Amino acid sequence: MVTSIDALSGEFKEARALVASEQTALLTLDRGELEERISGLTRDLPRRGGTLRIRPGIACISRHWVWKPCDQSLSPYYPFRLVSYGDVRLYVRSDGRVFDRLTVSGRGI
Repeated sequence: MVTSIDALSGEFKEARALVASEQTALLTLDRGELEERISGLTRDLPRRGGTLRIRPGIACISRHWVWKPCDQSLSPYYPFRLVSYGDVRLYVRSDGRVFDRLTVSGRGI
């Protein structure tokens, strides 16, 4: 079991049960898995910008996991890797789902 406690107030925030005691609290993708996940993806660019195809080895993948409360993430236990490809940004959630943007409308799903 992994528990999240507010560092300032000491209040309980959330918990996550782990299947096995040696399991990590975060789902993780290594760089190779992440590149595999995004290679070949296509995205329609705004304002008649055409279609962008992500080529292997060219995208800039952040070394750090990032998170903010949004509709695309359940909790900080499902963070994102930020991928930049020119001026296009993608967010790859720790379970492998890819998002073009994060929708901030509350505290998550």
